[in-house]
Amino acid sequence: MFVISIDDHGDERNFLATSFNIDRGVVIATICGLKRKFDAADVIDILPVEPLSDRNDRFIAAQPERQRMHG
Repeated sequence: MFVISIDDHGDERNFLATSFNIDRGVVIATICGLKRKFDAADVIDILPVEPLSDRNDRFIAAQPERQRMHG
């Protein structure tokens, strides 16, 4: 598992990913079972982390991903 930190127009967003690939300036990460694409230039850091337990993995996977609100 990995924590991927992204610069989102000046705000830092952190995602827990089960896997990721970097190809041609794009980071493709699996987050909550879905593929998400980020520009590599917006990536602040990618850190490997170890899951605490299977129960925590299931809890995290069950959480809905927050949607950015636009005014």
